[in-house]
Amino acid sequence: MKICRNCGAEVKDYVKVCTNCGTKFPEDAVEERRVPSDEKLVYERKQKQPLEKPVKKSKGKSILPLLIGLIALLALLFGLYKFFEHKFSPVNQSEEIKQALIDKDYNKLSSILSVGDKNLSESEAEAFAHYIAASGNTEKFGEKLVTTTEQMIDNKQPDSMVSAGGKDAVQITTDKKKFGIFKNFAFKVPEVPIYLTGKDDKKIVIKVNGEEQDYTPTLDSRERLGNFPLGNYELDATKTAINGEVQGKLLINMSESDDAQESFDVAYIKTNVEIPEAVDKNSVMVYVNNEEMDFDVNGDNVFGPFLAGKKLKIYAEGEAGNQTLVTNKEIETPSASSDNPADIDLIFDTSELTQEPAKETIIVRESDEKDASEQITVTRENVQSLAEAWSGVGFDYDRYEYRTPVYEDGKYGFGIFDENDEIVGSFDVYKDGTIIEYDEDGQIIRNGNIND
Repeated sequence: MKICRNCGAEVKDYVKVCTNCGTKFPEDAVEERRVPSDEKLVYERKQKQPLEKPVKKSKGKSILPLLIGLIALLALLFGLYKFFEHKFSPVNQSEEIKQALIDKDYNKLSSILSVGDKNLSESEAEAFAHYIAASGNTEKFGEKLVTTTEQMIDNKQPDSMVSAGGKDAVQITTDKKKFGIFKNFAFKVPEVPIYLTGKDDKKIVIKVNGEEQDYTPTLDSRERLGNFPLGNYELDATKTAINGEVQGKLLINMSESDDAQESFDVAYIKTNVEIPEAVDKNSVMVYVNNEEMDFDVNGDNVFGPFLAGKKLKIYAEGEAGNQTLVTNKEIETPSASSDNPADIDLIFDTSELTQEPAKETIIVRESDEKDASEQITVTRENVQSLAEAWSGVGFDYDRYEYRTPVYEDGKYGFGIFDENDEIVGSFDVYKDGTIIEYDEDGQIIRNGNIND
């Protein structure tokens, strides 16, 4: 038996057309009898059922999470914008300046304040803070700065100035927007020209922002030192003294003046020379540590600077007829300014005029055969040339240093030194023309008289 696929009727195997519905059987229909009839029916029914179409999801439901994410992102961006708008706002900047002044945070202060087209250095910011503190109440100045900034924004002003201590302290100006979107102000500190009146003509080396600057003043002349951002400074400095170098400070206190002041532990001396009638006043010279000073018989004769606390050998020398008188004085220099120098009194002893010049314990020949008018006069200026002529050998000025002659005990003496500052020889020349030559150990090599 076989089953009709159309109506399910059973017919004989040999039947080729369904006797119930007329459906033609396929050639292999005989094999289908092996499939149980009830299972075959279930299978046939399932085959005839229409396929279920997939349910389409709603477009509205798929867009919703995207919209929520977008809104959250916009909210985040807006929050960030407001955060940075406040952070970079001019009012916030002014508040940061105020707080940095109170906290003495010079690094923070230097990152906000500027001079010209660059930020203040940390040392300049510190000097500015010192000025603000010296000129009044730091907190009140900060509040004034904040208030002025707020008024600029409210009134849409392009710039404004905040003063302190009678000077313009901070200029507030509108600047390029930060990152192209945030309002931005510049807080600029003005520069002030600073002057220095020279106490002497000795070089001063100052350190400004870590860099050394040389300055050589002129005595009693007020000259421009340079431009500095508003502030009170204590600059490290080195001054060249007559007998060495000394470390100190160059003080710039703009709260009081635009003139810098030197602060070095040095001494100045005022030499008062009592010149008797017997001494030619035009011949008087003053020496400090064997170095000739610029003595003026009619001047104030203030000399310096010298290192304070060091011993100084001070003496005056003057001609009285054919004799040279010398005053000697050794002092320890106290700290003394050029405005209030230490007084040094030098007095010639005229009793020496009645005494013969001191003689060395060596035999020298007197030139009795020569007329007194033919005798060579020995002076400080010609001592070395006389010694050179007497020695018969020219002095080598390129190789050796011939020190300034010093008058002592009736004779002029000078040393000869090599490039290592080692003595290689010396000469003593007496007023009567006697010359003694010494070796490097101070032993006499030979002696004689230039008048022989």
